[in-house]
Amino acid sequence: SWLKRFIDNDTRYEQFLCPLPRPSLTIEESRGNCPHTS
Repeated sequence: SWLKRFIDNDTRYEQFLCPLPRPSLTIEESRGNCPHTS
């Protein structure tokens, strides 16, 4: 779906690129790890 997002520049697909991290010990690891968020 990331390809679809870049081809169509469709921000509806943003949520599939970078899902919100679930509350866990890996939140710190996931934070700031997504170049596609605005």
